[in-house]
Amino acid sequence: MCRLRHVYMLGFLFVAFFVHATDYAEFVNLGFSNDSKYFMFSQYGHVDDDIFAELIVVDVEKNRYAPSGYFYEQFSGPFPVGQTGQGAMLTTLANNNGLRNRYNIDHVETGRIIYFSLLDNPKSDIQFRDTVTNTQYSVLLTQSNIQATSSIESSFSIELTTTHPEGGQRFFKIGEPHRYRENVQEYSIQQIITSEDNRTLVFLIAMKKNVAGKISFRYMVETVVIR
Repeated sequence: MCRLRHVYMLGFLFVAFFVHATDYAEFVNLGFSNDSKYFMFSQYGHVDDDIFAELIVVDVEKNRYAPSGYFYEQFSGPFPVGQTGQGAMLTTLANNNGLRNRYNIDHVETGRIIYFSLLDNPKSDIQFRDTVTNTQYSVLLTQSNIQATSSIESSFSIELTTTHPEGGQRFFKIGEPHRYRENVQEYSIQQIITSEDNRTLVFLIAMKKNVAGKISFRYMVETVVIR
């Protein structure tokens, strides 16, 4: 029988996804608030022999965690082969039901995926049209690397231009280009999600990391209000 080891809250806007044989995780879109001001998501998976789950609510306009908007729970293993950790996510969600209520999150309102990529086929310069709103999107991800004493460090930013069918363009710069993250080799955009009212975009950013020759992927969520 598993034992809950610890629960804690953090204030950083990134999420770890482990995709190698022993450590991995799954991203779950848990929906927007009715006014699309907040976005909630989860990840769950393995850390060595244990399983974990995270719940995150993001203040979309500020592009930061909402106050008390991050929860992490870890359950002791070992677990049988095939245990994905989904039960940990559902347990954590039930244990923190007040988080959903506090930010008026609707799990049905998960928005629409308007762009999707794969880890092995990343693009930095993306041009596409949302066929629902007829909005044209131009996205450029720029990244910079520096060699630290014992590892590489990288930063990134996103330049977004929207062209709306009614005319006119808007430009946005997203991210923290002066913040360098340790052991990150590369960033890539994996998904772009729009809220149901088409006011908000959520960027799912993969970070490819190399720690002592061990490759893993971690993900950041960047958000922007475009209307």
